Amino acid sequence: MPGIEAINHQPKFTAPKTPEQRKENQEKVAAGAGGAAGVTGTAAKAVSKRAAKIEAKEQMLQQGMEKANRVCRTINKNTQEAEGLLATFRINVKRYTDDIIKRISKLQDSKFLAPIVKSPITKNIASVCGGALAFFVLVTGVSKACRTGAIAVDNFKNQYHEFNG
Repeated sequence: MPGIEAINHQPKFTAPKTPEQRKENQEKVAAGAGGAAGVTGTAAKAVSKRAAKIEAKEQMLQQGMEKANRVCRTINKNTQEAEGLLATFRINVKRYTDDIIKRISKLQDSKFLAPIVKSPITKNIASVCGGALAFFVLVTGVSKACRTGAIAVDNFKNQYHEFNG
């Protein structure tokens, strides 16, 4: 192919003529390689630190998701085991009582409140408060069910009159 210059071109490599030029060229190459190695090392360290942070955050998120799933499974299990209003009421009483006791037990290290927190009267008061909260939840649920039922009966009545009307 005589017409194409790139194919017929023979590259010419010229070696430096003096040992001083060779040494100078070697120093330039070495300096460039050393600088690149330094940049590469710094970048690698930054990437590894960032990866470690991301991995730690991912692990923390995974643990949080596991705890949330465990809580959801427990709640679903308790709800499925509860049959009827009375069983649900008992589960809610226990849940609210345990929560109140857990919050009060944080005050056990207090000098003045520790005897009050550790007394059995406090646990009884917590169970009464838990029962009251569960009662309010029960009343609210029954009230909502009654309202929903009234709306359903009203809709059924209207449909019945339209159909037989």
